[in-house]
Amino acid sequence: MKVFTLVLLAVLIPLTCTAKPKSVKIYYVPWSVATSVAMSAGGVRKNAFVTYEILDATYAAMFVKSLGEETMQADPELRVADLRLVIDVVDEDGSISSYYASQFAMVAEKSGKKKLIDESFRSRFTATLRYENGGS
Repeated sequence: MKVFTLVLLAVLIPLTCTAKPKSVKIYYVPWSVATSVAMSAGGVRKNAFVTYEILDATYAAMFVKSLGEETMQADPELRVADLRLVIDVVDEDGSISSYYASQFAMVAEKSGKKKLIDESFRSRFTATLRYENGGS
């Protein structure tokens, strides 16, 4: 019985320690926008051209999984500066974890792990702005 309890605990404890996303808020400044100073996470949140929120927990979890934090690594050489994308994940317990991305790399704030991003990743967030000239 003790062995069964130990095995059961070994399986369940990691599941209870994993925070489950409740919602996601995405702040985006177009990758090509030139700024006079490098943008911080606060700057992106304040000056976002597009803000999008995922309120359904199932979709939030799928979105967070798609970011691929498991493929990120600690890399002191990879700089993530002049941000254009901030993703705030609110977990069921109310805690917030964030991901930041420049045009070339992304970092998970809590773990500090990073990865290079490519055009495929950037295109998921690219906003197409269309100007109409009033009907002519």
